[in-house]
Amino acid sequence: GDLEALVSILDPDVVVRADGGPARPQLRSSLQGAPAGAAQAMSFRHFAESATRVLVNGIPGGVAWMPDGRPYAVLAITVRAGRIAEIDVLADPDRLARLDLTRETSP
Repeated sequence: GDLEALVSILDPDVVVRADGGPARPQLRSSLQGAPAGAAQAMSFRHFAESATRVLVNGIPGGVAWMPDGRPYAVLAITVRAGRIAEIDVLADPDRLARLDLTRETSP
């Protein structure tokens, strides 16, 4: 919930790309800059509690889960010089359904 802290870990020229596919066209976007990227991320902060860390094609990322256990989005995060330089978000339910995503819970 700390916008200023989030901006501080983003590269000033961070690029955030999101693809919601045909089912979620409102999530299709591409934006650049730390303030815009942080504002976009803040709008999805309610997923933080249920998100899990994963590797996405070998780079750090995460899965945001819906309350019913289905994945809402997969994020890949590219870090350069200690700051987040790119965030790629896949939120297309049809494409997510084809991925092998299993939510693991701790005992």
